Amino acid sequence: CKYHTSGHIYFTLKDEKSAISCVMFSSDRRGLPFRMAEGQQVIVSGSVDVYERDGKYQLYARQIELDGIGALYERYERLKAELAERGMFAEEYKRPIPRYIKVLGVVTAETGAAVRDIINVATRRNPYVQVILYPAIVQGEMAAPSIINGIRALEKLQVDTIIVGRGGGSIEDLWAFNEEAVAQAVFDCSVPIISAVGHETDVTITDLWRICVRPHRLRRRNWRSATSGSWKSGWRSTPTPCSICAGERYRAAGTGLRSTGCGFAT
Repeated sequence: CKYHTSGHIYFTLKDEKSAISCVMFSSDRRGLPFRMAEGQQVIVSGSVDVYERDGKYQLYARQIELDGIGALYERYERLKAELAERGMFAEEYKRPIPRYIKVLGVVTAETGAAVRDIINVATRRNPYVQVILYPAIVQGEMAAPSIINGIRALEKLQVDTIIVGRGGGSIEDLWAFNEEAVAQAVFDCSVPIISAVGHETDVTITDLWRICVRPHRLRRRNWRSATSGSWKSGWRSTPTPCSICAGERYRAAGTGLRSTGCGFAT
């Protein structure tokens, strides 16, 4: 895809079996709501004609729309810009992680690598930490309401810090963490929140305005400082800004929350 100095856009449409050269003239480009890039899935409307100089057929694009995953990226960028304009990513709204965490709340699926990584690292750091899990749905249509309910339930229990996250996946798999309702719930929460969504290359809306650490980084024993924003490596025995300290065994009856002083209880 090439943006010419004249304002025209030259690109190639292709699938597994064929390809066709395309051009969108600057006069038609004014209605294009996104910047084109390699690998996007698009729907192009226009006309096919012969480019006389080369004697080849060419598609003259009049309208281009994102399709499939591309449409999700467009929604993501639009929401990110909107929330940034509202000031939701401003540093002054990011609540610092307590120096000593006695009660750690976790909103994630109750099975899978992510919850095990979080609990294993926390309890290895201090075997008496109180970990309260809200077993949430983290993918699909019911994921966003489930995550929001988990945040609010743990906030009511007055935990010291909440980790919200899941393992890696496609943009569709992680989409619940890009929903505006989830973003608002995290922003409104009075408890500091750590976002632990996906792999290193995955960036969701929740990652943009909360302390961010990836589940696989937990396995590498790295933690992000709540005060400096730099990576702290090597889980020292001396206190750090993200120290996790002793708690007591607890089970919240009737709430769906699960807790243990030394790990995950079923």
